[in-house]
Amino acid sequence: MTVSDISTFKKRINEARANKKRLELIANDLSTAYPEDSYASMMHQDLMNRIEEL
Repeated sequence: MTVSDISTFKKRINEARANKKRLELIANDLSTAYPEDSYASMMHQDLMNRIEEL
């Protein structure tokens, strides 16, 4: 996962902040695109926690 990839995903997350369905799609994209990347895994878990709070 490159710095550019991280920036792209963070931008998408900020744009979808309160939209549960969009956050779920982003979380799925992260786990699909970077299944073995530890930072992507951490971002995915953070998103899942945010989704649960909505």
